[in-house]
Amino acid sequence: MDTTAAFGTAGLLTMDRHQKTCVVLIDPRPFTRACTSAGLVAAPDFQVHAFDRLAAAGEIASPDLVLLQHERAAENMATLTEDVRDAMRRWPGALILVVTPDGDAERLLEALQCGVRGVLTTDTNLQAVISTIRLLTADLVVYPRAAINLIRSALSGSGEDAASPAGDEWAERDTFSQLTPRQQEVVRLLALGMSNRAIANLLNISESTVKVHIRSVMTQTGVSNRTQIVAQFMSHLSQT
Repeated sequence: MDTTAAFGTAGLLTMDRHQKTCVVLIDPRPFTRACTSAGLVAAPDFQVHAFDRLAAAGEIASPDLVLLQHERAAENMATLTEDVRDAMRRWPGALILVVTPDGDAERLLEALQCGVRGVLTTDTNLQAVISTIRLLTADLVVYPRAAINLIRSALSGSGEDAASPAGDEWAERDTFSQLTPRQQEVVRLLALGMSNRAIANLLNISESTVKVHIRSVMTQTGVSNRTQIVAQFMSHLSQT
């Protein structure tokens, strides 16, 4: 059997190349769209549908993966989050891979918060894009180093550019100090505005496990929803 193997925290994962992966490619630039599409089609395991915008892809019923490539211009990058959410609404089961300019921390964080499975920078070569798609369909998550550093800073509160404040060690007097380390991670990511899917992707756990952690936190802190969890967490930060 012709397979591609990838190592992850769960061990060795394999993907059968005989099952073609349906990819919807969205890129407003005709030349780069044509080049990317041609490169993907040349691979034996991809079926590609390329469009200049999401609205034009309505005829595609259920793609396996949506590849969103955006221009560097600020006015175009501003639509990235909107496009990610639109793609998730159109195809709830599809994996989302975003290509965003290198060093754009704000866009990286927005993509993570939306729950995308993969993020690449615009200087990534075509072979790396192909490899990333295969890794995503093998149930792995691919983020650039900049995105991981951004999340680490936000979680630890040590980064000056963290997108949301995060506390040091939890105060003994605070209810949150009784949470497990994993529950604390989940709460901190909730405070960043991340969805259950995004948290699951980042922590390499299932969405159902994330929900279990959230319910446990609600029980231990005496709140009834995730908004109240974040409110209490932010209140804790203001006192530490």
